[in-house]
Amino acid sequence: MRKKIITISICVILAGVLIYSYLFLNNYKNYTNNNALKGIPTDVSLILKIDNPDNLIEIINEKIEYREDLCAFEWFRNFCDITNKIDSSAFLNKSIFNTLKRKPLTISFHKEGKNSLTPLFIYEIVNKAQYKDLNTFILNDANQNWTINKRKYNSTIIYKIKDQKDGYEIFITLDTGLLMISSSSLIIEKSIRQLDTEFSLEKDNNFNKLYKTIGNSCDLNLFINFKNTYDFLSNILSKEFSNTSSFFKSVGNWGELDINLNKEIVSINGFIYPSKEKEKLNLLIDGIDPSISRISKFLPSNTAFYYNYNIDDIDLLLSNLNKYLEQSGNITSFNNTIQELSSNLTPEDYKNKLFSILEDEFCLAYTSNTSSNKEEGKYLLIETSSKSKTLSVLSEIANKTINPINNYKLDNETSYPIYKSDGLEGIKYIYSQYFQNPPSEFFTFIDNYLVFANTINSLNSIIYSFELKKTLNNSKYYQQFSENFSYKENIFIYIDFSKISSIIPNESSISILNPNKEQKEVLSKFYGIGFQFSNANNLLYTNSCIKYLPVREKEPRTVWQSGLDSTIFSKPSLVINHNNNEKEILVQDKSNILYLIANNGKILWQKKLDNPILSEIYQIDYYRNNKLQYLFNTKDKLYLVDRNGNPVEKYPINFRHEATNGIALFDYDNNRNYRIFVACNNKETYVYDKTGKVIKGWKAKATEGIVSNPIQFFRINNKDYIIFSDAKRNYILNRRGENRVSIKNDFVRNKNSLFYLYDNSSIITTDDTGNAKIIDLSNGNVATLKLNNSKEDHYFTFDNISNKKGEEILLLTHNSLNLYSSNGEKIFSKDIEGSIALNADLYHFSSSNIKIGVYDEKNQKIYLINNNGNVYKNFPLKGKSRFSIGFLSSSSNQFNLIVGGDNNYLYNYQIE
Repeated sequence: MRKKIITISICVILAGVLIYSYLFLNNYKNYTNNNALKGIPTDVSLILKIDNPDNLIEIINEKIEYREDLCAFEWFRNFCDITNKIDSSAFLNKSIFNTLKRKPLTISFHKEGKNSLTPLFIYEIVNKAQYKDLNTFILNDANQNWTINKRKYNSTIIYKIKDQKDGYEIFITLDTGLLMISSSSLIIEKSIRQLDTEFSLEKDNNFNKLYKTIGNSCDLNLFINFKNTYDFLSNILSKEFSNTSSFFKSVGNWGELDINLNKEIVSINGFIYPSKEKEKLNLLIDGIDPSISRISKFLPSNTAFYYNYNIDDIDLLLSNLNKYLEQSGNITSFNNTIQELSSNLTPEDYKNKLFSILEDEFCLAYTSNTSSNKEEGKYLLIETSSKSKTLSVLSEIANKTINPINNYKLDNETSYPIYKSDGLEGIKYIYSQYFQNPPSEFFTFIDNYLVFANTINSLNSIIYSFELKKTLNNSKYYQQFSENFSYKENIFIYIDFSKISSIIPNESSISILNPNKEQKEVLSKFYGIGFQFSNANNLLYTNSCIKYLPVREKEPRTVWQSGLDSTIFSKPSLVINHNNNEKEILVQDKSNILYLIANNGKILWQKKLDNPILSEIYQIDYYRNNKLQYLFNTKDKLYLVDRNGNPVEKYPINFRHEATNGIALFDYDNNRNYRIFVACNNKETYVYDKTGKVIKGWKAKATEGIVSNPIQFFRINNKDYIIFSDAKRNYILNRRGENRVSIKNDFVRNKNSLFYLYDNSSIITTDDTGNAKIIDLSNGNVATLKLNNSKEDHYFTFDNISNKKGEEILLLTHNSLNLYSSNGEKIFSKDIEGSIALNADLYHFSSSNIKIGVYDEKNQKIYLINNNGNVYKNFPLKGKSRFSIGFLSSSSNQFNLIVGGDNNYLYNYQIE
């Protein structure tokens, strides 16, 4: 009996264990049919898939530099408020919410009403135990400020939760392994109905093909339903801008993008899947390989938007256009329209001829527009096989000879013909298949690019930008931005956020398209966004990037900016054009290219030299016919170049030894019998005549050290003095190179100082201790004026600067400018933050108005300082070199300041 009781007891215990185990394990049995895609209504526009919401929130709150700026936009500010509230709410410390924050989250966006997209948040519930925990929390453990109501919809419970403190309402349902949350009960109901249908995104073959391409290491995945997005945008945008949203309809069926949020860049890449019939964008470039674009070399640097097609097979492009027209059912009406626009050609001949001139790319572009004319700054650019062939084909299409109606003349050597597009209306109609409303009224040619615009002024502007190299390709910001993309593509779309608001209507209800003042400032901190599309196995591969650039500098207000190949190397030289007596500019860049630039900023020619120029650029009349040439030297050669950039006679002349200083040019008797002095590294000094022959009568002995400053010439009391120095002593010679003055108590001259006439018998300079030295030429005695009295590097010049009686001593260090009287009394001292280059240029605006120009190398600023030590109005200006000031045009009433600028540009400022 006892054994029987024990046996029954064991059986009861085992049964209890089995029942408990069944119930326990059943609670923890994972749901198997709870894919979030099943609960997303098919009218969805956008889907965000976030594998780790907690990690994403951490990135947004702590790791991106643009978080605070984006809070200027309400949608982002609301997101941050919600995440902060979640993190700070006491009830969210419960394990259930900590678990949810680390679980994958799917957010879908659905059109609700006319102007809004409402999100639906979906979590996949792991098992019944988690389901019960959530249910218990909602009903019993929720925040005390919540009021909860529940109702049934199609046998599913919907909870309405209202926060009495903040007035927020959300709706929650738990159904078939899914937790669904939305601020709209209608969206929740729609999701419940979706779960009861047979078809869902989970069973959409097109969507699933794209779903398999998602990246697993990204911060979030974005899915775009292009048709539904178009339907939404077309309702909220103004009529003027809504046509542009048709791009979304033409892109494809679904798109999937992997998004990574980095410190300064949002990088996006993924694929777009066309519908079964193929969408417009996909079909138009179907089968065409990506290629390299050159369009940025022709688009102005103030381009706000461009949309470029890059095509390497023009025959296939035309075939694709015909296929698209047939598929869309528009081929007949299209051909009829072409026929109406061209009485002499069949539609097929018209298309064949027009496509025959196309080379590789065509582009629609907008520049930032401050004009009241909305057509200003709008361009269609078409790369052609040749200008002459294109003009011939266009004349045939128009059924008449096309002649220029105007010419844009940049100067006497540069002229661009402007044409009217009469008879070419079919071009606009054909390119309207690729772009919305392309311009077509007037056209010109830039290189081999056919450029259309709706105003002549627009064509003048793009020509001017091209000639001055003020293009996107020469913008350092665009260069940095474009590095984030592949060098080949089929399509590229570019938007500059700081300029886009100037070309779109202010009637959109989307704040990012209609920003307020604060938001415009924020957008200007983002350089822009680019979208790159390329063919990839019946999918469109897309690569996109948003670049954050908070320190983007504003463009300086210049008359013009002319692009060089490299950074400016030296002070620009203002030279005379002997044909019209106007001024031009000679300047060398760091790649040793010498440029002659017209006074309108156009580069007239450029010439590669062997090395940097060491000397001033002198103008001489070599042939004595009132035509001027440019004389200068590098360390290896003596150059004489005419105004067209061609060498004169036997020039360049090779030096016997390497030059150590810039040449000095003397015309002793003003009879153009020039003498050219240069010192070389063998410690010899040489004199050449204008033909490049060495003068035999120069008998100077070798110097003790290397001569680095130019040799100087003075005529005092009918005596000639040839003066120079090395790092050990000074030399005062006559014309034959013989010693003229023996200096008593000789000294080491400061390396940045020249000699100046002090009085009728003395010269002045400074030594390497920062003190002035005055040499009496009659006896060689040396007097000292104590000035800086320091070994600190300095620059020295001597002139009548302050408009007081007599010359004064100007002494410049890296951080201060000091003016002394000729007897050493300090007149003023001006401190300048930064690191001043040791050159001070004097500008004589009049006999009583002398200003001092200095360049801050550290901060890349230029200063113009009055002769009382105050900084001149509107200075400092942006600049990266010493500068020159003068009238570029004889008709000008304002001075021009020429200086090296950012991004390899030469700046022309106008100053009063």
